[in-house]
Amino acid sequence: MLKFISSGYSKATLLIVSGIIIAFFPGIISGAASIIGGIVLVVSIVSLVMKFMSGGAFSIGGNIVGILVGIAVMLLPSLIQNGIPIAVGLFLIVTGTERIVRAVKNSGGRNYKIINGIFGGVALILGIFVMSRSNGIGNLLRILTGIALIAIGALNVWSERNPSASDDGIIDVDSYSVSDDKKFLK
Repeated sequence: MLKFISSGYSKATLLIVSGIIIAFFPGIISGAASIIGGIVLVVSIVSLVMKFMSGGAFSIGGNIVGILVGIAVMLLPSLIQNGIPIAVGLFLIVTGTERIVRAVKNSGGRNYKIINGIFGGVALILGIFVMSRSNGIGNLLRILTGIALIAIGALNVWSERNPSASDDGIIDVDSYSVSDDKKFLK
């Protein structure tokens, strides 16, 4: 067991399992976040009530922060799924607008203006599309992230099974002296 944990197989297994969970079972992550956030929320509320009942108001701020953290953890999966596409969409809109403004100004030659205008228009349209379909794009990004994790895990398994594959170009050097023969300099 210890050899498995210290080898690259454990990292590969964790990557593959987490990739499968992220890509194909998002409910597990949402459920775990809801359970953890709910526990933090309940403990903070019970602690806050106990503080009020005992007359001590010393650490009420910590309990209020605990309540806010519990709510944030419960909302985190939906915030991430909808927030990342909105951020990417805003970035593309700003980049596209900046390129269009740069194309309108006289900075560069005629070809430079045309290329900036085309890429700016494409980025602007893509940004609007990403922001208007944030839920679908969030699902796509989640699935692509899971597939990437599975691929990285599979690559780790392959590299653990074929350790000599990465050593093909290594040359062992015993001496650092170079002979000054004229026959090798042709």
